[in-house]
Amino acid sequence: MKTVTKIAILLAVIFGMNFTASAGDFDNKAKVDSIVINFGKGGRMVLMVKDASDLEALKAIDFDKLIAEMSAYIDSAKKSENGVLIVNTERGEFKIYTEDVEEEGDDILVVEINKGIYIGKASGKDKWELKREQRRTQSLTDIYIGLNGYLEDGETPSGSDYELRPLGSRYFEIDFKYETKFRKKDSKKKGGLFLNYGLGFSWYNFMLDGNKRFQEIDDKIVFEEIIGRDGDSFSLDKTKLTASYVTIPMMLMFKKDKFRFGLGGYAAYRLGSHTKVKYKDDDNDWTKDKDFGNFNLTNFRYGLQTEIGVSGLTLFGKYDLNSLFTKNSGMPELNAFAFGIRL
Repeated sequence: MKTVTKIAILLAVIFGMNFTASAGDFDNKAKVDSIVINFGKGGRMVLMVKDASDLEALKAIDFDKLIAEMSAYIDSAKKSENGVLIVNTERGEFKIYTEDVEEEGDDILVVEINKGIYIGKASGKDKWELKREQRRTQSLTDIYIGLNGYLEDGETPSGSDYELRPLGSRYFEIDFKYETKFRKKDSKKKGGLFLNYGLGFSWYNFMLDGNKRFQEIDDKIVFEEIIGRDGDSFSLDKTKLTASYVTIPMMLMFKKDKFRFGLGGYAAYRLGSHTKVKYKDDDNDWTKDKDFGNFNLTNFRYGLQTEIGVSGLTLFGKYDLNSLFTKNSGMPELNAFAFGIRL
């Protein structure tokens, strides 16, 4: 049965309206017309009429009384011990819910009063979806895609062996998180303050802009060219350092309507790292070399993160508070960062 039909039937059986047509009649678009009255910031009243006589009968309805009775039912439900008001009519039993109430049964018509009105049977998928929306804690899977780099004394390095190619240095992260609302009594409201936390996996790709590669020699990071048989250096198509981490993110998230803003931090531990270079060798064949090692990367990272979004677009930013490389690596203090979009 369509939602508008359910609304018409529900109003009829609860408030005693003169309702004689069958559900089948309402489902037949050829036999029934609907009058939609929009009011307020999003309110809607739907009147289903079968013929002109229904319009005449509509004049006899005291809408002031109808609205007053609706308000009384809602207030009674709010004041009840469990947030449920049971309304018995000639046409059956109906329940008005104003709290997150677990209910058994396969034939319960639920009206959830929030910013909108949910009408449907509280069983199967409908019941699960309704309860999921009202849970204080929900599970999330967030994917972050963007660019990364590092700062030296607050600026991106330039003119050095470790200068990066901006568009080639890409970032990826996937997080499995929980989101808990701080105020339990507001669990059905979409806005408010939330705590996000969980476990994730991230990958940094630092692509060099020059014609050298990262190498670890005698516990120091050095940058060397790849020399061919004729003694000339190869032109590198790609030269990068990749590091993967297991990450523990935590963030406070504020939401209101379609706007959201988050601020928090993270801690991460290195899982692995490698370098990769791509070039044409002496025989003019494409060659890829990949070397695994720790490359004097700091095993433990921690930093700050933020997110801001409107509607379906969310931007993120991350910044390491500690150095990417160890103190004795031969590298300066470089703080990694990443930014992009969250899916």
